[in-house]
Amino acid sequence: MDYFMKAYVPEAERMQKLASLNIVAQIALIAGTGFAGVIISLLSFDHAFLAISFCGLLAALAGARFLPNLTVVDRTSAARRKGAFSVGPLMYFKYPSLFSVACCAALVFSIGQITNTLLPGLINIYFQRTSISYSLVEAAWAIGAFCVSAFLVGKINNFFGRNAQDLLLIAGMAGMLAIVPYLKDFAILLAAHLLLGAGFAFVRIRSETRFLASCPMPLLGRFRANGLCLANLIGLMVFSARIVFHELSVPGLYLLLAGG
Repeated sequence: MDYFMKAYVPEAERMQKLASLNIVAQIALIAGTGFAGVIISLLSFDHAFLAISFCGLLAALAGARFLPNLTVVDRTSAARRKGAFSVGPLMYFKYPSLFSVACCAALVFSIGQITNTLLPGLINIYFQRTSISYSLVEAAWAIGAFCVSAFLVGKINNFFGRNAQDLLLIAGMAGMLAIVPYLKDFAILLAAHLLLGAGFAFVRIRSETRFLASCPMPLLGRFRANGLCLANLIGLMVFSARIVFHELSVPGLYLLLAGG
């Protein structure tokens, strides 16, 4: 998809196209999270997983059937470069602007990982609510992301801004995440996750736009792999926090991970 967007979509239109793709994804998430809570409440635990697995199978079959072959093979000498700066994280020393883009994307993605990791315990233990409430909170996140995506689709001018702006927004999101477990009213919890979802989509779309604008075509795959490596490294720390700090409560883990 990176090669397709960079090769065939003009730079001035990429943000709108990426936002349009994100709208489709958020509609699927809103419907999926909304129905998932109902399905789990009506079916047994095992049968609920079978229903979700069936949906995943349908998505895979639809992708295999309808998506075109977007493979772009670049056989220029630049695509075959060797050396310390052509592989792995060392590439970021040669392209520092792309490192800051990858950091923005990885950090905002980690906020989503923290929410997905800690929210079930928060809903069950501290709010004493069921899976339907969890689905409502997840749907609120997706609605916030949907609204921001719709806003960015309508922007006819470049709106990808600077990395420093997104890092400030991520810091604000981390602060909001830290107070989430102390919100006593469920409606306020929904509003907080709607705002978190909006911030997530805003940073993600702008980071993707900057990435496609700055990354050389022959290095798209390598930089994408490095970006995923960075995101997964942060994710490893998020998922390991509960094991290392096993004595912390859910609110304590929120504070720890938000501060980190």
